[in-house]
Amino acid sequence: MTTTKDAIMGLIGARTEDESCLTFTYGSESKLDGEGVATKVKLGEFALTVDEPANFPGGSNAGPNPLDLMCASLGTCQEITYKLYATVMDIPLNSVSAKVSGDINLSGKQARKTSFPLFIVVVILPSLEQRSH
Repeated sequence: MTTTKDAIMGLIGARTEDESCLTFTYGSESKLDGEGVATKVKLGEFALTVDEPANFPGGSNAGPNPLDLMCASLGTCQEITYKLYATVMDIPLNSVSAKVSGDINLSGKQARKTSFPLFIVVVILPSLEQRSH
């Protein structure tokens, strides 16, 4: 499917008639079942397994881990946003990529006096490749 300026502007313009047309609800369902930590996830019409690496207690590396998925979500959201803006602004764009990394301290309460792990830094490095007119 091609992203066009007319389609984007049409959706934005439709808001004048229906304010809810730009309101979306996202969600997932998941279930951890069995001995390990592998979790079956449903995301709308898609399904995947989320797990931890084999060197993590209970992990079997049956799928990406939750924090890598979070980084992927941040990166792809940035890519799509750049693509939409470039399209509306008539900026020729071949590709957009993002490298997302985050350092986390899994010692939680002992190191940070909180009850959950904390990301220390999340870095998003976008890369845009323009095409010539």
